[in-house]
Amino acid sequence: MYFEDIIKYSIKQIELGEENSLVYELISIFDFETSLCSEILYNLSKIENSNYEIEYRKIRAVIVYKSLLKKNNNYINGIYDLYDLYFSVGEPKDIPIIIQGLNNEIKVQEFYTEQMYECIYNRVKNWLDNELSTLKNYK
Repeated sequence: MYFEDIIKYSIKQIELGEENSLVYELISIFDFETSLCSEILYNLSKIENSNYEIEYRKIRAVIVYKSLLKKNNNYINGIYDLYDLYFSVGEPKDIPIIIQGLNNEIKVQEFYTEQMYECIYNRVKNWLDNELSTLKNYK
């Protein structure tokens, strides 16, 4: 997960005079454990009367967007990059990634191809476009 944005958010909140200890806790996390950051974000969203699910989806969309900006020219590394992205955002069921051998019978030699990389990349990109379109309806 890209926590740069969370850290930037925390710094901005502190600069604006935020005194909530959760903001300070966010910025002090050096291990960047996903579950801990998610828990802190959830608690902050409750304080701000925000919809945690929507806020989390927004952060996830930013992470996916930033990851897709760096399209890998090497298709094998690109497939692994997409795997890393998928696992870094908590293996969400709504992101349409294809993992070789998981709920499919795609052989290794058929899977690790440029065409498959393009297919997975485009599926994730289309998901992102739809997710951003949906999220625009929320403040």
